[in-house]
Amino acid sequence: MEIIANDMPQYGVMIHVPESPGFRDRLFALVEVPPELEEDALRYSVVVENQTPQHILRINLVWSPYSQEDSKYVREYDPRDRNEYLGLSRGGLLPIGEGAGISIDDAFTQMSWGVSRGLIKAGNQCPWSLLEGSYFWRQKAILATTDARQEDRRDQLKARLAANARWSVGVDGVLFGDGVFAGPDTAMWFNNFETQVRAARDLIAELNRKLDAGEDVLAHAEQCASITIEQIDEQCASIAKGQIEAIHPTAISYERIYALTRKTTAKNVIARQQKSGEQAAVEWIWESAKSQIPLVRR
Repeated sequence: MEIIANDMPQYGVMIHVPESPGFRDRLFALVEVPPELEEDALRYSVVVENQTPQHILRINLVWSPYSQEDSKYVREYDPRDRNEYLGLSRGGLLPIGEGAGISIDDAFTQMSWGVSRGLIKAGNQCPWSLLEGSYFWRQKAILATTDARQEDRRDQLKARLAANARWSVGVDGVLFGDGVFAGPDTAMWFNNFETQVRAARDLIAELNRKLDAGEDVLAHAEQCASITIEQIDEQCASIAKGQIEAIHPTAISYERIYALTRKTTAKNVIARQQKSGEQAAVEWIWESAKSQIPLVRR
C-alpha cells in the first residue's frame, strides 16, 4: 500500500509518509513498538511536522483512496452516519476522518492552560498511525500485542485498506496557537469551534456590561446557567433537521451549540465563584474579556 501526502507546506504543516527518505529513523525516534509490529508501524504510519513558530492545538486528518478509479469502494455518505464520518467510530465509511487536539477553553483566551501546552509544539513532530488513530502519539510503545480485540480491529482495518493500492492522507484543518485556522474543514470542525468561542465571548461581554452598570453579574450568570437542555432544544426546534442536513451532511444546529456553550460558560463562572469567591469570579470575567485570541480563517 502506498501513502501519498496531501499536506500544507504553505502553512508549515508537512506530512512525512513511509516512502519519504529517512522515514524509518524519523518514526522510530518518536515512538517505540514491539519488534513484531514494526512492519505495520512503518507501513501504516505518517509523521506530521510542525515547521511553524506556533504550537498546533488541533489537527484533523483525512485518509481516502487516492484515485477516482479506486474510489468505487467508497459508499455514499449517509447523514445518519455522521459520527462515523468524523472518526468517532471506524466502521465502514470512507474517507476516514481523524482528529486530535488539546483542551481549549470556550472563550479561547491566553489564560487557557491548553494554549501553552500544545498538541504539536512549534518545530516538533508527531507520529500518526492509520491503525491506531490519534492514540498513537500519546505515549511510547502504544502498540500492544496482548489485546486480541485490538488485533482483530487492526486486521479488519488492514483488509479495508487492501482494497486500494494507493491512499492519500491530507490535512482537513489545523488550528495554531495564535488563532489561525487553515484547511478546507470538510468536517466543519472550525465552524463548530467558532460558534462556541463566539457564544462564550458574547456572554463574557454581556457580564462585563452588567458589571459596568453595577448590576448583580453573578445572579445573571446563575440565571443563564439554570436553563435546561429541554429549554434549549425547544428554542432551537424551529430549525428542521432536514434543513440542517441540506446545508451540509455533517452540519448540526449552530443555534444549539451556541446556547449550550453559553450555558457552560455561565456554569464555569458560578463554579469559580463557589470555589474561589465572588471577587475571583469577577476578576476572571474582566480578564477573559482582555486576553481573547482572535480567530483568523485562511
